[in-house]
Amino acid sequence: MTATATRSPVAVQPAPIGPPRYSEQYVAGPQMPAAVRRDVDLVLTTWGLEHQAGDGLVLVSKLATFALVHSRSRTIRMVVTRTGASTVRVEVTVSSPVAPQAVAPFPGAYSGAGRWLGLISALAAPWGSEGVGGDKRVWVDLDMPGGPS
Repeated sequence: MTATATRSPVAVQPAPIGPPRYSEQYVAGPQMPAAVRRDVDLVLTTWGLEHQAGDGLVLVSKLATFALVHSRSRTIRMVVTRTGASTVRVEVTVSSPVAPQAVAPFPGAYSGAGRWLGLISALAAPWGSEGVGGDKRVWVDLDMPGGPS
């Protein structure tokens, strides 16, 4: 005769999946900023946040262009995370341990290194950077007012 083990019932909870997220890796090249901008626009549209994408797409384009021009990365990773009903965070990661430095913006001065950070500040987007291993991640938070609740 075989003994049968009796198990007490266990409450099973579904594992959280986290916020909606899109991630893509791009080969560095002249078409990369446009591809990043196109993909972020598609993500925002999919999430119903396209109505305020204008400034956000400018910022994303600047992040991608800066990564292309000021790093020696062969690839660039972009991640878009929905952080709230009408907010997203866009991250660009490159192989460079050097943190970006903001330069005070003034008219017509957005062409040099650091000037794009002034543009981000001028568009009132919180941003930051952090080292991740030997890489650098630069992020910008985009608030899409009037988005779905």
